[in-house]
Amino acid sequence: MVSGDETTRTEKLLQAVSEGDEAALNRLIEMHREYLRRVVELRMDQALRGRVDPSDIVQETQVVANKRMQEFLRWNCPRKVDSGPILTGR
Repeated sequence: MVSGDETTRTEKLLQAVSEGDEAALNRLIEMHREYLRRVVELRMDQALRGRVDPSDIVQETQVVANKRMQEFLRWNCPRKVDSGPILTGR
């Protein structure tokens, strides 16, 4: 589960990203990298586990996130971005 402090940090980083801070997006993804890796590992089909590393999937996801973050932010504006459901899957 995501703590209140992590949610606040995530919201601040998302705000910085929306203001054009490219480094903030990398910090945001790095902040949640291990959690994302564990989610991928838990959900990965057993047949894939021997051929694909969860970290590779997270890295590919980071590439997509870098390309589509502005689209995500536009979609979520003007309402406040609630990162909890994104990170917890709820």
